[in-house]
Amino acid sequence: MKTNRWLAVPMISLVALGISGCASSQNPGGLSEREVGGLAGAGVGAGTGAIIGSATGHAAAGTAIGAPIGLVAGAAIGQGMHHTKETAKQEMREESMKQQYSESQPSLTSEQQAGVEAYKKYNARTGQRFPDYYLYDPVSGEKLDFVKAA
Repeated sequence: MKTNRWLAVPMISLVALGISGCASSQNPGGLSEREVGGLAGAGVGAGTGAIIGSATGHAAAGTAIGAPIGLVAGAAIGQGMHHTKETAKQEMREESMKQQYSESQPSLTSEQQAGVEAYKKYNARTGQRFPDYYLYDPVSGEKLDFVKAA
């Protein structure tokens, strides 16, 4: 009977790790990074707790202590990984927007280069002026034109 108990801990750990492997970015119904980390951490914590507990003669107590500690630690690591990935995505979006903005700037002739400070964007219908980096009126969405500032 004692060998069956020893087989239960590795089998539960393998099942938990197998389930956590189902999550992927292509599988929207899969597990989140936090859930994957929590399952993997619980499996590792339970296994480590069982090993340490068997040295003292209390494998079940070691498993019972190690699993929740591993769950919390794994979930925290998984959440950190998710946050890092989302931060990297946001930085890529911002870099892409900067690139699109720089490509959308009108090229000026040498005569216009001298007076470029005097140019502003202008909405002829509303009469409002905007900084050069605006392409459209933020309220109405109309395309803005360059006009000479008075």
